[in-house]
This record gives sequence, structure tokens and C-alpha cells, in this order.
Amino acid sequence: MGGAVLIGMEHAPKRRRGLMGSWAAAGAPAGVTLATLVFLALSPLSPDAFLSWGWRVPFFASALVVCIGLFIRLRLAESPEFAEAEATGATIRLPIVEVVRGYWREVLVTAGMSLGANTTSYLLATFLLYYWAVELGLPRGQFLIATAVGTFAMTAGEPLFAALSDRVGRRVVMIGGAGFTALFTFAWFPVLEIRGPLLMAIMLVVAFAGVAPLAGPMGAGIAELFPTRVRYSGSSVGYQLGATIGGGPAPVLATSLLLTGGTTTVAVYVFVTAAISLGCVLMLQQTSHDNAAGPATTAAAEWGLR
Repeated sequence: MGGAVLIGMEHAPKRRRGLMGSWAAAGAPAGVTLATLVFLALSPLSPDAFLSWGWRVPFFASALVVCIGLFIRLRLAESPEFAEAEATGATIRLPIVEVVRGYWREVLVTAGMSLGANTTSYLLATFLLYYWAVELGLPRGQFLIATAVGTFAMTAGEPLFAALSDRVGRRVVMIGGAGFTALFTFAWFPVLEIRGPLLMAIMLVVAFAGVAPLAGPMGAGIAELFPTRVRYSGSSVGYQLGATIGGGPAPVLATSLLLTGGTTTVAVYVFVTAAISLGCVLMLQQTSHDNAAGPATTAAAEWGLR
């Protein structure tokens, strides 16, 4: 979770913090949608042409996105909460040290909350393509189209569920997303093995959209765990820890599990990560969206961690 999520959340009114914090987070599935469409456009290339120059096209195109993001970030002012903390001398030189010493519980809970969303979304976009095209021997293009539609559904769903969390509370929305993701995992492979492109597309749309209630409110929910002086460091360390453990090795682990134990072991693996996220959300006792961490206090007290 980057600074854009925190800046969007901190600049927003209290009753819109979930929504405003979700726009930057929705950039991740939006990026997958664009990347998938680019690779779909390059799929007619021969294998030699793709390995020679085709794979470079997305990387060169991403340079434009980086420049746009950098331009926007450089023009953003600091949030009112951080400006207030800076004016009152509440900022600290090494926030990461305070995070490790005083907020390790929040970091672990943050990592656990992000674990299920990252593992699930990574496997939906990468590993299942391998399973569809290699294990089942079906056209890759069909899966790429369905993935683009599914990630678009997740992109649209994250702000919607984040806005809902502004009304009913982060906890209840995220519980629904984590619970659905854990259970729906067991539908992945039975649907794919029917070998029907339409059913596969529906399954991917439902699976990606099902992650949105967990991922959408997560930015504001995580930020509310930390006070302003350590919010950026605490949120980033916790979220990226979950993303590193959950997302990075997920395709490799899933492939190993598939080869040694079959599809059931892969489903159990994803279920466990989503269940960990569900458990971390259940640990949080706050049901009100109206609490935010200020310069001298932390909403972790209301979330039940303090």
C-alpha cells in the first residue's frame, strides 16, 4: 500500500475515507487489466518474435504510466493531518524504529489482512492461466480475455465496496470479502475442468470481484491502525510484508502443490491464506468507520489492538 492511498484517505472527509483511499488501490487490478490487454494484442506474434522484441512493448509502455504517476505525486501537498503533526513537532526522525518497537502487532495484523487478497489475485491472474493453457491445453487467448474482464470487475468493485465500508464500517465488508474468497476457492478447478470458456469467464469475474470487498476498504482500514507519525511506515511495512509472503511466491508454490498433491492442495493453500485474512479482520473490534488516527492517538485502540 503506497503513499497515494494514504494521501487520498487523509485528504478526504471522515465519511469518505474508504472511498478516497480505494482509488489508488484500484490501480493494481486496473494495471493487470491493461497488461493483460497488451499481451492479448501481442498474442498473434510468433514465439520467436515475442521473445525477440514483443515482451519489451509492455515495459516501454509502462514508462509513460510511471511518468504520469511521478508528475501527480510531485504536485500533491502533504495531508492536513501530517502538516498538523509537523507543525506541532509530533513527527519523528526514524518512524520505522518506532513501528518495530511499538506497533509490531498492527504490522502483523496488516500483513495478515493483505495476505489473502494478494495470494488470491496473483494466482487468479497467473497460475490459473498456466493451468488453463498448459494443464488443460485450451486456448490462452480465451483466458486472457476473461482475466481482463475479471480484473476490470475488481477495479470497479474496490471503490464500490470501500464506499459501502464508509457507511456500514470496514470490518463487516472485509469479513464478507475474506469469507467469500476463502470458500469460493474450491470452485476454481471444478469450473475450469468443465472446459467451457463462458463458465470460466464467469468464474473469473466472480472470483476477482469477490476479492474487492476485502481489498477495497483495506487501504483506509490499515491506515486507521497507525497514528500519523508512523502511518506511512507502519502501513507500508505491514502491507508489503503480506504482499511479499502472499503474492510473490504464490505461483511457484501453487505449481509445486499442483504437481505433488493436485488441485485440492492448491485450493486448500489459497483457502488458508484467505482464512488468515479473515482471522485478522475478526481480531479487529471496530465496526465504526468514523475513527481515524490523529497525531497523538491511534485508532488501534478502537480496533481492539491497544
